[in-house]
Amino acid sequence: MNGLNIPADVDPNATITQEQYADLLIHAMDTKGTFPVIEMLILLTDEDQVSPTSMNSVQRIYLHGIAKLDEKQMAYPKREMSRGEAAVWLHNAIQFVETHTAQKPEPPVERGEVAVAVERVNDDVNKVTLTRQMPSPGYGFAITDNRFKDDGTAVIAYSVSEPKPGMLYPQVLTEAKAETYISSKYKPVAAQLR
Repeated sequence: MNGLNIPADVDPNATITQEQYADLLIHAMDTKGTFPVIEMLILLTDEDQVSPTSMNSVQRIYLHGIAKLDEKQMAYPKREMSRGEAAVWLHNAIQFVETHTAQKPEPPVERGEVAVAVERVNDDVNKVTLTRQMPSPGYGFAITDNRFKDDGTAVIAYSVSEPKPGMLYPQVLTEAKAETYISSKYKPVAAQLR
């Protein structure tokens, strides 16, 4: 019902291992959004005991700080999950999700400056290029409309789209460009669609 892959015949009174709980918890978190993950491998002393299908979830439990390894870097994936441990992991997961969704910062692109460059094509037409810095190549930047006003300005409307969920993009400033053609009688002005 909530998007988790739990068999219909599951016994709610049965025991669950730490790796099984980690897998369920990470999949539950993923139903609430896409969260940043540092692409780093945490070395586990008992890594050979973790099921390959659960390895990603086990790694993310520790990368997100939901659970902590002991001083020997042991995860104890086959150990039965206690009610107390489950409560702590669940509390930490809820806090992690709330922190990364409730206080979703406004993307830095909302305040970026758009440069407007005009290039003469001929006496009647100018090519207008809008340029804007983006925090990663995952953001989209497009001209969506040209509105011509009586005061001699052409309002060039543009939009910024966010990266596709689940995709990984390098965090590197990129310069996005979009072009349109307008009559040389108008002065171009850029405006973001809301």
